[in-house]
Amino acid sequence: MDEKTEDKCRSRGRHGKQLGFAGESAAVEFLVGRGMRLIGTNVRVGRDEIDAIFADGDALVVVEVKTRSTPMMGGGLEAITPAKMRSLRRAAARWLRETGEQCDHVRFDVVDVVPVAGDLVVEWFRDVA
Repeated sequence: MDEKTEDKCRSRGRHGKQLGFAGESAAVEFLVGRGMRLIGTNVRVGRDEIDAIFADGDALVVVEVKTRSTPMMGGGLEAITPAKMRSLRRAAARWLRETGEQCDHVRFDVVDVVPVAGDLVVEWFRDVA
């Protein structure tokens, strides 16, 4: 890999992390604005990570945020594979065990974030599992 290519890859990596952080922030703001109570973000549970955990009434909501640099990259919901759902379920179960939190229902939501014309467009998919 030549120097120019390597610089482009590094630059894209930084931009991707910044976009991912902005997408997660936009998702949290969006959900809080709809009355959900934030419990935590970027929660590490063993080898898994939960992007955000919310309370919504008597439900615990595990949120996976998918931020795409362009709508042409496909929707965030399409990126939730069976393996990813297993990881989210495993992380939620372990988090509940470790924290001793009680809830009547665990819900899995996906928030898709895409930059469009300088704004971040948020689409929320409830109860995807």
